[in-house]
Amino acid sequence: MNEIEAQKVIVQLDNELENFDREYEKGRWLKNQGLLSTTDQFDLEGRRAHILLNQEVQNIVDEFVTTSKDPVFRRVLLVLDRLIKYAKVESNQSVYEIRSKIEQAIVNYPITIAGKRTTRTEIRQILRSEKDPMLRMEAIHCFDELSRLVEKDVKELIIKRNSIAQEMGYKHFGDLGLILQGLNRPQLSNWFNSIIQSTDSIYQSFVDESIERLNQPHLYPHDLSYAITQFYTLSDKYFLSEKLSESIYWLADRIKITYALSRVQIDYVDIPFQGLCVTIHVPDDIRILINPADGHTYYVTFFHEIGHAMHSSYITQPHHLFRDEPGPFCEGMAQTMARFVDDPEWLINFAQLPTELVNKYKLIWRTYNIFHMRALITQAEFEWQMYAEPETNLLNSLQTKQRDYLKVSSSETLAWADNSYWASYPFYVQNYVVAEMIASQTHLAIRKRFGQAIQAECGAWLAQNYWNLGGSIEWSEKILHATGTELSPDELILEMGKGYPPE
Repeated sequence: MNEIEAQKVIVQLDNELENFDREYEKGRWLKNQGLLSTTDQFDLEGRRAHILLNQEVQNIVDEFVTTSKDPVFRRVLLVLDRLIKYAKVESNQSVYEIRSKIEQAIVNYPITIAGKRTTRTEIRQILRSEKDPMLRMEAIHCFDELSRLVEKDVKELIIKRNSIAQEMGYKHFGDLGLILQGLNRPQLSNWFNSIIQSTDSIYQSFVDESIERLNQPHLYPHDLSYAITQFYTLSDKYFLSEKLSESIYWLADRIKITYALSRVQIDYVDIPFQGLCVTIHVPDDIRILINPADGHTYYVTFFHEIGHAMHSSYITQPHHLFRDEPGPFCEGMAQTMARFVDDPEWLINFAQLPTELVNKYKLIWRTYNIFHMRALITQAEFEWQMYAEPETNLLNSLQTKQRDYLKVSSSETLAWADNSYWASYPFYVQNYVVAEMIASQTHLAIRKRFGQAIQAECGAWLAQNYWNLGGSIEWSEKILHATGTELSPDELILEMGKGYPPE
């Protein structure tokens, strides 16, 4: 087959994927609400795998991904190659069946506390605001049985993913999972180490102060979450859930993205996570599931999901394969939008915080985000170890990571397998750390260019430099071009030392 014939095959594949992905993403939308049967889920997964795992397509990728003289065609094939490799793992029948079983167990698990049925939102609220440490302890243990219920399946899933990745020539699934997202283990380890080492003294001060202020003989990871909420977050009274929509439209009007925002469907539901954005079709069918409550963190989540929606809304690429991007950049775009919730202008003029409190918030932000980064790094490092050393005692591994990075006792941690990310979003947690790096570097570039982030040109700048391009070029190149430097944790580290914004 010559290259012209090969391009025709790939154009046909691109069109077929675009048509099918509408149905596939609608299925994902329903699945995350527990509204799609396992049979229907498996049918969708099998049909998508049939499109991608086509030997003729694989042969074209193998032959032309490095030899084609057409840079756009090479880029299409590179993106397609990543999708094929991911599909070989996640669309494998055994992997999909195990994953679906775990997902259904998590979605349908009956949560009880103090003998009463409750919701995930209520559990989060207890962990955030309940003064009684014993009730917080009960809340953290309410998922222990769920973890025991799915533990065997999660271990089987790890082994199966590793086996398929090894057949493709990778050491284990972790190596493949990072490479498919434009990351690698040495790079990620260096970033993590820089963040941990540069914030160590501030973090230790937070732990010491929390021990004193909570007056507890022992602190556990969930106690740190409570301490952060009590001592290092803004009062919920400034961030009422009924004002979520008003808050984002206030920003959208000022950075000129109102029309795109008006086309996004937003539904409020009780789901195992705070929010989710599903792109049914770029740019005209984008939907958000949000699990709201009062509080600054829920505004951050809401703006984060809006960031995903705006990213998809503004993609102008003709190739369907260029209308999605790897996780680090997608989360970076989401967190770039979420960072507006921390902007002094938004806090003063929309949330109506007193100027004195906004100035104080710089240090609150610093401590909160240092803890948040360490919590994410703990999970990311544990997930890496799950796949690198699957035969180890994984509960002990998680407890060790918690002690090393969070610097508190982990003896009360009894659940490790109930995290929905292990099944549904493998090797995705690290993307939230990378996303904060992207947001910090991007907002710095915007402030340097325009003087402040919230102004009329900001939306157009984001669209031109990031959103419009989609996956037509590598995400790391977009960041280099837009900000003038390669991605690094330097600006985030500066902010975690001085507060946000650091100027």
